[in-house]
Amino acid sequence: NEWDLLWPSLGPENVVFTRGGRLYRMSLADEAVSPIPIRVGGARPGAVPAFDDVSDNLGDASLSPNGKRVVFDARGDLFSVPAEHGPTRNLTRSQGVREHSPSWSPDGQWIAYLSDASGEYELYLLPRSGGEPRQLTNDGEVWRFAPVWSPDSKRLAYADRKRRLIVVDVATGEQTEADSAHRGDFAGYSFSPDGHWLVYQRVREDSRLLGISLYSIDKAKTYRLGDGLTAEFAPTWSADGKYLFFFSNRDFNLEFSAFEFNYIYNRATRVYAAALDPDAPALFPLRSDEETGASDDGNGDEDGEGKDDGAETLAIDPLGFADRTIALPGVPPGNFGGLAATADAVYFLQEGDGQPFDLQRYDLSKRKAETVASGVAEFELSASGKTILYTRPNGDMHLVDAKPGASGNGKLDLSGLRMKINPRAEWRQMFDDAWRISRDFFYDPNMHGMDWDALGERYRSLLPSVSHRSELDFILGELVGELAAGHTYVANGEVDGVERIEGGMLGAEFEAGDGGRYRISRIYSGENWHDDFRSPLTEPGVDVDEGDYLLAVDGEELRTDDNPFRLLEGKGERVVTLTVNDRPSRDGAREVLVRPIESELNLRYIDWVKSRIALVDELSGGRIGYIHLPDTAIDGNRMMQKLFYGQANKDALIVDDRYNGGGFIPDRMIEYLTRKNMAYWAMRDIDSMRTPNFAHDGPKVMLMNGYSSSGGDALPYFFRQQGLGPLVGSRTWGGLIGLNGNPPLADGGMVQLCTFRIYDDEGNWVVENEGVEPDVEIFDTPEGLADGGDPSIEKAVEILLDQLQRTPVKRPVIPEPPDLGPGR
Repeated sequence: NEWDLLWPSLGPENVVFTRGGRLYRMSLADEAVSPIPIRVGGARPGAVPAFDDVSDNLGDASLSPNGKRVVFDARGDLFSVPAEHGPTRNLTRSQGVREHSPSWSPDGQWIAYLSDASGEYELYLLPRSGGEPRQLTNDGEVWRFAPVWSPDSKRLAYADRKRRLIVVDVATGEQTEADSAHRGDFAGYSFSPDGHWLVYQRVREDSRLLGISLYSIDKAKTYRLGDGLTAEFAPTWSADGKYLFFFSNRDFNLEFSAFEFNYIYNRATRVYAAALDPDAPALFPLRSDEETGASDDGNGDEDGEGKDDGAETLAIDPLGFADRTIALPGVPPGNFGGLAATADAVYFLQEGDGQPFDLQRYDLSKRKAETVASGVAEFELSASGKTILYTRPNGDMHLVDAKPGASGNGKLDLSGLRMKINPRAEWRQMFDDAWRISRDFFYDPNMHGMDWDALGERYRSLLPSVSHRSELDFILGELVGELAAGHTYVANGEVDGVERIEGGMLGAEFEAGDGGRYRISRIYSGENWHDDFRSPLTEPGVDVDEGDYLLAVDGEELRTDDNPFRLLEGKGERVVTLTVNDRPSRDGAREVLVRPIESELNLRYIDWVKSRIALVDELSGGRIGYIHLPDTAIDGNRMMQKLFYGQANKDALIVDDRYNGGGFIPDRMIEYLTRKNMAYWAMRDIDSMRTPNFAHDGPKVMLMNGYSSSGGDALPYFFRQQGLGPLVGSRTWGGLIGLNGNPPLADGGMVQLCTFRIYDDEGNWVVENEGVEPDVEIFDTPEGLADGGDPSIEKAVEILLDQLQRTPVKRPVIPEPPDLGPGR
C-alpha cells in the first residue's frame, strides 16, 4: 500500500521485484514476501563532490547601478562578475540551499534575492560584496517571483503563485498586499522614480486581455489604466515618472492567406507612451522651423521642452489615460520584447529582417531609433542608464555602453563561475524544489486528494540511496506520478550522455541480391521541393533506380556480410559517392554523388499517407477524400492545409487522427471541418464561385486509436461535439490536461506540472484519464494491416458510402437568369 511494486520478474519458484528502492522475492508456493539482502559496493563517482564550471547554468542576472558588476544566480549560488577587471566572487557558497532571482539595489549597497535556507523561499538581503545575509520575510508558503527595488532602495516588490503582488518595507520587513489576481500571474512590476507608485502588468478580469495597473503606496489603492479594449503590457516609467512607455497590440494589419480568401492580423505591436499627468508637457510637441531674430541667442529649447530635474512627488491621474496615449513616431508595428527608458531615450528589442531581435535605442529628441546590438535575446539597463547588459541566444553576455553600434563589444568573461558541488546536498535541495514546484504549480491545489506532505516525506526517505543524478530523476518521476495526471514529466538535469552522431540514410530499402551484393528494392519518392522531405536518390541528377545494386560507398566495398549503414556512419547531410550498377558487378558500374539524409521518418510517413489516400480512392471509386493529421502542432496543421484544399470537393471525407501526437488545442483544425457553403455565385461560362471558396458539405468520419493523444484526444472530442460525424477506431489515450511552464531545478532539470485541465459546459471533467470512446470500435490488428490493408479505413469507407447512398450530396444548379426585357 505504501510503495509501487516495480519490475517484476518471474522465475520457477519466485517473483522478484523492487519496492521502495529494495529488492524482494515472493515465493510462489506460499506467497511469502522477504527482502533480498544485497549490498553492492562501488566508488559512486556521481556522488563525489567536485569543482564544476557553472557558466552554462545561469539563471537570472542583475546589473549593478554603475554597470561595473553583474550578479548572477548559477547552480543555486550567487556570483558577482566584474565588467572587465577584478575577481569573480561566489557570494553565498551554500550547498544544499538554493538562491535565485538576485536584484541589485539602486544605491549599490545590497543584493536582494530568494533563498530556501529556511525550508521555504524567503526574501533576503546580502551586502554587495558578500557577507552575512539578512532575512527580510519569514512567512514563506508558496513560490515567490523575482523582487524589484524602489529607486530610493527603501522598498521591494515581489509576486507569488497565490497571485498576490506584495510591497515590502526594507527597514521593518512589513509586507503590504498591493493587488491580487484571478486570471494569471503578475509581471512587469516596477516602482516610479519617486518611489510612491508601483506599475505592473496583469490580466484583466473583464476582457482577459493584458492590461496595466497602478498601485498608490501612499493611498494603498489600485487603479486600472486604459479602456480595456486593447492588450497593453511591459510598462516602463520614463526617467521623470511623468510618462509610461509600454507595448500594445493596436495595429490591425490585414494579411491574406496565400491559399484562400482568409486572413490574419500579424505584427500588431508598437511602442506607446502615455502621459500620467494631464498637465505634463507633450512628449513630442509639434514643430515648426521659424526665422529667429538677431536678438535671439538660439539657446532656447528647440522643441519647446523644458528639463525638469526636480524630485517632487508625481501627480498621476489614471482617468483619460487612453486619450493621452500615443505611438512613438517612426517606429513601425512589429514584434517587440524588453523595454527600458532613460531621460533621453527608450530601449527595446525589435525583430529584425532575419528574425533575431535587434536592441534599439530610440532617441526622444531626434525621434529616431538606432541599433545598439543585433541578435539579442534579452537585455537590462543599469540604474544609471549608461550601461546595458545583453544576452545572445547562445548564452553569450555582453556589457556595453548604452549607445548605438555596441554590437559584439564587452563580452563578459564567465570563466570564473566555478563552484564545488556536493551532489548529495544538491539532490536533497532539488527534491525539495520539485516537491514545492509541484505543490504550487499543479492545477489542483488539493493535489488530487493526495497527502502531499506525507508523500514528500516518503520519497525523501529514498534520497540517501541515490548515487547518480538519473536516480534522482527516477524518484521525482515516482513522486509526481502519484498525481495520476497525464502530461506530468521529469526532464533530465546535468547527466552525462553519449554524443549522438547522425548516420546517413538514402531513403531506400535493400535486399540481398545476387553475387553477395545488396540490391535497392525500393526508393521512397518524398517531396524534393521541401528539405525536410527530401529523398536523396530521386533528386535531379542522381542516376539511381530501383533494382540497381549498391556496390560501394566512398570507394569502400559493400557486400551482404556487412551492414550498409556502417558505411554511412556520420555522413548525414554530407555528400558521398555511391558506386552502383544494374548488375552485381563492377563492370560498367557508375559513380553517383548523393547527399544522404539523417532520418527517413518523413519519407516513410509521406509514403504511408499517399498509400492511404490511394486505398480510400480505390475503395470509394474516387468519391471520398482522406486527410491524416500526425499532430495538432506545426506538422499536423501543415497537413491540414496541404490535403484539405485539394479534397474539399469530394463527396465525403475521412479525417485520420490515429497516431496523432498532439500539440496545440486543435480548434483551428475543427474550424476547417465545420465550414459549410453559405452561397454560390454564378459567373459567365465558368463554374460558380462559392462562399467560402473551400468548404466541405458532405459526410465525414474521424479515425482514432490509443495513440491519439493530447491534442489528438481533443480533436475527436471536438469533432463529436460539433456533430461532424461518427468516430471510428479505438479509445484515445486520455491525456487532456496541459502544461504551460514552471520554474526549473538548480541544475537545469525540471519537473513539468499540469497547469490546466478540460471540463465541459455542464461542469463535468472530460477526456483526461478516460479518453474518447469511438462510435464504431475497430482494432487495426496486424493481420488486418498486412499487405496494405487497413480495417479502420475500410470501415470508414463502408459507413460513408452507405450515407451517400441514403443521402446523396446535392449541389444546386445555376438558375435561369431573370428576363428583364421590355414588357416585363
